Amino acid sequence: DGDRALTLLADDFAQPNGLCFSLDESRLFVNDTERGHIRVFGVEANGDLNGGAVWAATEGTEPGSTDGM
Repeated sequence: DGDRALTLLADDFAQPNGLCFSLDESRLFVNDTERGHIRVFGVEANGDLNGGAVWAATEGTEPGSTDGM
């Protein structure tokens, strides 16, 4: 089946800039540079996402911001 379509699963990021999966691919981490945090989603067997809680804050007192993961 060569006809694969992309599906938007989360659109509430200000500036998504980096993502990665846990080793078992059950969680997806997405960095939101503008908001200064990383969110974590559960990955369902069919590819859907659940959750989306802030997993870590990436703010600090020094200049600069996170850039990808």
